[in-house]
Amino acid sequence: MAVSPDGSRIASCSGDKTVRIWDLGSGEEIRRIPAHRNAVYSVAFSPDGSRIVSGSVKEVKVWDASTGEEKMALAAEGYVHTVAFSPDGKRIAAGDGMKGIRIWDADTGQETKSLSGHQGILCTVLFTPDGKRLVSGAYDGMVRIWDCATGEELLTLRGHKNANVECLDLSPDGKRIVSASFTAVKLWDAETGAELMTVSSEYGALGVAFSPDGTIIAGAGSPRPDNSNNISLWFSGLRQGEAAAGGQSHEQSR
Repeated sequence: MAVSPDGSRIASCSGDKTVRIWDLGSGEEIRRIPAHRNAVYSVAFSPDGSRIVSGSVKEVKVWDASTGEEKMALAAEGYVHTVAFSPDGKRIAAGDGMKGIRIWDADTGQETKSLSGHQGILCTVLFTPDGKRLVSGAYDGMVRIWDCATGEELLTLRGHKNANVECLDLSPDGKRIVSASFTAVKLWDAETGAELMTVSSEYGALGVAFSPDGTIIAGAGSPRPDNSNNISLWFSGLRQGEAAAGGQSHEQSR
């Protein structure tokens, strides 16, 4: 699922092979796109909200967000569980199964980079706010940071031992990364790769997100012993404008 940049629409993907666009205010379905031949695993809006990219089995497609018209089809080799536009909307990145990460020119469809290093299914790829680096998480338990211009792997974050990285997010300033497995949520310095803290060591998450000011981390979806699924809020241990350095976490569940 993805929220449009202006906060007015939601794009969802499903096993029914469609991409659907919803009005966030009314909850009404605006458009239904018969997108792929197989289940759709990932979806993202372009920064200006005019396009949607979706990932399925061995293909990535770009759509006009207003009309549902197919604008581009890109070939992949595996299951595409994660897609992302760069902040300027000029590039598209996708996690191509266990084959690596592909980056395409969003206007021409030409593949510009292929990044390899992960040894498990790619769950998340995200561009940093300046568009210079790419952050990826996978089922090999690693978070990796890449140079988008050269394709070089800059950092490998190894804190999730013997656990799949299920999701990650970047702070609004791009200086911190939050990552989650089933068993832990961790906070990292995106410049140095240093682990700043284990936000939660009792339960992990299937989805994580920073608040707009970067001071709160939300996590959702990791089952508890009683089979409940909670949304948890943690203080990141950092106040707005402070440099990343240590800190304490506090958990509040809903």
